[in-house]
Amino acid sequence: MTYAINPRGRLFICRVPSVIFVLPNFAPLPKVTHLDSILGTHSEQTPKRPDRIPDIPQDRIPEFNETLNDLVLHLHHFRIETDKAMKAIRQNHKSIYQLLKHQDSTKTTSVFMPDVAKMLFETEEPSYAELYATHKSLADDRVHFVPDSTKHLETATFLVRANRDVLLVARVTNWIRESAPEFEAFLDKSRKLIALSRSLPSTTIPTKLDVEVPSELYFNGNDRNIIEFVTGYVTGRRGFLPTDLYALTPLILKRTGMYPSEVVPHPNRDAARLFLTEIGVWQPSENIPSHMDAGLSIQRIYEEQAATETYDDASAGIRHDFGDMPVYTIDDAGAHELDDGISVEQTRQGVWLHIHIANPSVFLPPESHIANLARLRQTTLYLPDRMYPMLPIKDERFSAKGFSKDSQAMPTMTFSARLAGDGNIAEYKVRPGIVRNVNVLTYDNVDKAIFPTQSNES
Repeated sequence: MTYAINPRGRLFICRVPSVIFVLPNFAPLPKVTHLDSILGTHSEQTPKRPDRIPDIPQDRIPEFNETLNDLVLHLHHFRIETDKAMKAIRQNHKSIYQLLKHQDSTKTTSVFMPDVAKMLFETEEPSYAELYATHKSLADDRVHFVPDSTKHLETATFLVRANRDVLLVARVTNWIRESAPEFEAFLDKSRKLIALSRSLPSTTIPTKLDVEVPSELYFNGNDRNIIEFVTGYVTGRRGFLPTDLYALTPLILKRTGMYPSEVVPHPNRDAARLFLTEIGVWQPSENIPSHMDAGLSIQRIYEEQAATETYDDASAGIRHDFGDMPVYTIDDAGAHELDDGISVEQTRQGVWLHIHIANPSVFLPPESHIANLARLRQTTLYLPDRMYPMLPIKDERFSAKGFSKDSQAMPTMTFSARLAGDGNIAEYKVRPGIVRNVNVLTYDNVDKAIFPTQSNES
């Protein structure tokens, strides 16, 4: 638990992780301990959010006020020093952003706040007031800087927005505020596209519709800038968005006149997502996370790759062909790559149990492009609206598809065990194999087969 004090002398209790900027020994430990004893908070559970301190016992109010006044005075002196440091930054540096932005206008970079303070004040040991002035300068300028959400609390790292993004926000902001022709033309297209979208038949499943869109409704470069502006509002993290983007995107939806009063003038990101969907930028099945930083990284990792290498079965000459022996797999109904299957074979020697494992790795040299790609992706990714395969299964030149549902013959590594009468393993084999008669069962199929009288609801 820690205390927070504001310039008005109000004292709060908060969690240590919620403190963004720490001044070591700002309040001497004896004073903090004294506050604990007055308030009786040393054994209380830390609140999840900053909360007011407990009521002060009447007989200890003078004692509390004396201690608190010392801290407020200390804070007041620190604020004066910070204001001096802020003034020095403004006088000596016309633009911090110009000093820190990436040379490539399309790239974001990051900075370590103490290093920025050293540069701004030309010293290797900036004071705490200079450090805080630097932190405040970066944190208050959300147009150009954003705290790194992954490590800011631990490392005081800020992201420096790409110059292209900064210019885009400024350009679109001016268009909206001035009702510029570029903005009015976009609104006119949006109204017509939304009306067209709403005139289409509604479906409960993804359906391809052939819709002719007039060429005058095609988006141009200015339109795409505004669309990117709205997309940033939808996918950006609250508290990290430039003020103009956060405030003006709702105005775009309002100005279309296509949404009811409960949606505008302050729509949430789902309303803006609906707007992007109705003008045809997003598909109805697309979700917000897929367009955020992590989702875009996934898309880059899983983007389609061509199979440019030759893939030969290194075990082709020694595979055991299991012919038409039924092989059963159990998986989700939407699964495409089937990892394993099971079959039972009755022979004169007894019953053999075969476990067939998909064997695509035998086709891939360890240093091949596809092998390196598979190591990067690690797994086939199933999302609500689409599937990202670990291997390029959609490429006709890539035949090493394992238990892919559209394969006629599936290479396996098969583990076989002959069972004795008491159920123990009497003999076993491990060998490359080929299976041809694969029966795909879902979990529901198996449940119904094992528990035919059990209700799904139970």
